[in-house]
Amino acid sequence: MQKRAGFFFLSALFLAALAAGFGWAQEAKITAVNPKGIQPQIRRIPMAARPATLDGTTIYIVDTRYPRTREFVEELFKVLKTKYPKRTGFER
Repeated sequence: MQKRAGFFFLSALFLAALAAGFGWAQEAKITAVNPKGIQPQIRRIPMAARPATLDGTTIYIVDTRYPRTREFVEELFKVLKTKYPKRTGFER
C-alpha cells in the first residue's frame, strides 16, 4: 500500500513539474547582453612633477620578503647610498 501511495505521489509530482516546465518554457524570453558592458569615459590625471634633485628627501625601501629578494634589496641600498650621498636617510 505504501509503495502504491509513493508511486502515485512521485507520478503526480513529475506531472506537475512537467506541466510547470512547459508553461514556463513558452513564456520565457532570452535577452542577450554585451559582456563588456558600458565603460565610463576615462578621466586623465596628470602625473606629479618630479623633483629636480633628491637631496634632503628620504627614500624608503620595502622588502616584500619574497624568496631571494634580500640580496637585491641590500644591493639596491648600497647603490642608492653611493649614487645619492647628500640624502638625509635611507629607511628599510
